[in-house]
Amino acid sequence: MIASQYTSISIIPHELTKRLINGIPAAYARRRGGEEGGSDLLNVGLRAAGFDDKLADISWDREPVMVISKMNTDACREVLARASMGRLGCSLNNQPYVVPVGLAYEANDIHVFSTFGHKIKWMRENPKVCIQIDEIAHDQSQWVSVLASGQYEELTVPEFEQERDHARRLLEERRHFWLNAFAARRLKSESDSIVPLFFRIRIDSVTGLFTRPEDDAP
Repeated sequence: MIASQYTSISIIPHELTKRLINGIPAAYARRRGGEEGGSDLLNVGLRAAGFDDKLADISWDREPVMVISKMNTDACREVLARASMGRLGCSLNNQPYVVPVGLAYEANDIHVFSTFGHKIKWMRENPKVCIQIDEIAHDQSQWVSVLASGQYEELTVPEFEQERDHARRLLEERRHFWLNAFAARRLKSESDSIVPLFFRIRIDSVTGLFTRPEDDAP
């Protein structure tokens, strides 16, 4: 569990800045030694720099402390189920490659529509891939991040014709699921005969993290 705290000083006289900076390291050392108890580090630094008479002139704007916690498997899968976009990661010869993709999750599979290109070529040679999904609040103070790792499996016909049709139906529920793949190919080719391609990621493991206010932590 990791906590982060952001503190800002809205008023500090310019001529005192150097003394404040010099006072912080000594204050930190004393705080680590337990001499200052639970005092705020910046207040301790001000006193170490001789600013006791200036504390009244300083206003503090403190944001809530956020805690990062692990998600259980069910919570991770709920995030996957409502996602329509994610970042696909693959690699070849120790070189990583990450690209946004439209997707649809069901059961233990992530279905993706694409056209042939860089990522398909790499995944055919190294099928170990991952998908990352993020959900970020408007003020960016709270977020959810899920990482699903698994195996690339191309849905070729006629071998996977039923699975391919099922993937297409799932993806059709996501608006404009095909735009990223077709737009990328049209940038590289003026041909109108771009062949669609479907694949799925058979999930081996899924992990996730999320933030919440410290007051809500157990």
